[in-house]
Amino acid sequence: MVVLAKEAVPNLLLRQAREAQNLIQDEVADGLIQLGAKGVTGNLVSKWERGICCPSRFHQRLLCRFFDATTDELGFGGGGVGTAALELLVPAALGLGPNADTQAMEAFRAADRQVGGGHLYASVVRYLQAELGPRLFGASVDESGPQLFCAAASLTDMAGWMAHDAGHDGLARRHFDRALELAALGGDRQLGAQALTSLSHLAHHLGQPQQAMAFARNGQQRLSRGPYNPELAARLLAMEARGLAAQGEAAACMQVLVQAEKVLGGEGRRALSPWVSRFDEASLASEAARCLRQLGDLGAAQRQAERVVALRSRERARSRAFGQLMLANLLVAQGELDGACAKGYEIVGGTQALGSFLVVQQLEGLRGVLEPYRSVRVVGEFLADLREALAGRAWLSQWPKLDPHCQTGGRKEKVRVLMPTFEQSPATWEHLAEGNAKQARKRVGADVILRDAAGRLLLVDPMYKPDWDLPGGMAEANEPPRKAVRREVREELGLELTVGRVLVVDWVAPHGPWDDLLMFVFDGGTLSEQQIHELKFIDGELRAFRFCTEDEAAKLLRDYVWRRVRVALEGLATGRARYVEDGREVR
Repeated sequence: MVVLAKEAVPNLLLRQAREAQNLIQDEVADGLIQLGAKGVTGNLVSKWERGICCPSRFHQRLLCRFFDATTDELGFGGGGVGTAALELLVPAALGLGPNADTQAMEAFRAADRQVGGGHLYASVVRYLQAELGPRLFGASVDESGPQLFCAAASLTDMAGWMAHDAGHDGLARRHFDRALELAALGGDRQLGAQALTSLSHLAHHLGQPQQAMAFARNGQQRLSRGPYNPELAARLLAMEARGLAAQGEAAACMQVLVQAEKVLGGEGRRALSPWVSRFDEASLASEAARCLRQLGDLGAAQRQAERVVALRSRERARSRAFGQLMLANLLVAQGELDGACAKGYEIVGGTQALGSFLVVQQLEGLRGVLEPYRSVRVVGEFLADLREALAGRAWLSQWPKLDPHCQTGGRKEKVRVLMPTFEQSPATWEHLAEGNAKQARKRVGADVILRDAAGRLLLVDPMYKPDWDLPGGMAEANEPPRKAVRREVREELGLELTVGRVLVVDWVAPHGPWDDLLMFVFDGGTLSEQQIHELKFIDGELRAFRFCTEDEAAKLLRDYVWRRVRVALEGLATGRARYVEDGREVR
């Protein structure tokens, strides 16, 4: 087992109890020793407050006596994950079977719903780095093939949502873009469509409805090629509806929302990817409430928000809080101040341990809309309580600068993963840029396996070399291999190609005047007769092209290229991506 995120959930109630009595942590430790504890220090009290570890039951009883409080009042009552230190136990992915990454994803997802991205981002990124990274890049043996890319895509998408939940949208966008690329390598269309819904939501959040709708429609197009996932289809339609609402197209928006409702509730064959998050009735109600509020139909928006709150259990703390916040704002807009403040107290009480910057931001927004009514007694009292509650959550604004200690395999390492180091100061940027300039550069190339209906391989005969080769070529500076091969095939043969999963990564040793090279080979699928008929020489770099049997290809290709192609063909048959060196498997 890998213990993750033990320090991720601070015990705010314990800290608030100490601060209410104007005590420092050493004074609390001394008080516990006087009550019979041994070995308690101010540093240990600090760890309890930060959630790095949880007091034993003996120490909990002493703390209750010391502060004259109940276990619930000090955050030890078991009322939920967020009221005490969170121990998120995730199966180590190596050696625990093919479902370990799925179990890790589900554990992270369940915890995120309750305690928010500010608490868990570091642990998800650490899992990606320490558990998935070595298997993705060949540091350890893995048999899971494309599923490994799917796991990386799903967790990267999740990290993007956690970054967004913590208020770091630039970082979220980079995660979502990377998740889209990884999903393509894993060959999971549903997962790619999910990444596009994430990008669409982020674009909406940033006030870019046109781009948001483009992402949503791109996702719909991908999903239409199957397998069918009605939940994801409804989610994509909801993203499109939000864009239409932002543009004031009420009739079109309502039509798309009705379509989403029919899709979500419809019967039919369902093939849900295990890597894709669920989208249910409450989720659709939340999106409908956003649309209706944007269109000015406050009564209908209120009904949808009430539906969200009714459907969401307290275990889904963040999702429930967003529904309550929407409802509170709608009540203010309709002059129902008592109801809005009552709902506000519910939100504050239900999100005490929720590490969500977006919830705090929306609470600040609620304070803003209530401020003109401060002279009303119920509003004035609520605003005073809200100000105090928000002051206790100021730590969320410091989230990207924390240095969490993540424990992996029994070894503690101090890592800075919440925000790229180069974004923290100009001096750090300059230092890293200098190091980047001195680091070794590797050449990168990308080829593609293309076949005709008979299963023969497409080979090309370049002008600038004596041997035949696969279609493809060298990547340009900072160009992803997948984009490089699409560009090369378009430039050389006039073919607009949908590139599938990676089949092999081949390290090519230095030879002649050339430094070493990383060569990626992708699956390009089977070309139709029309596509073959439309192949043509574009940039003058090819003498000829032809379709060959495997025996013919073995004679036309250089030996190490044929070894690479043979491994790629095995990958097509087995579904496993492979890493080789000069076309030979490394053992």
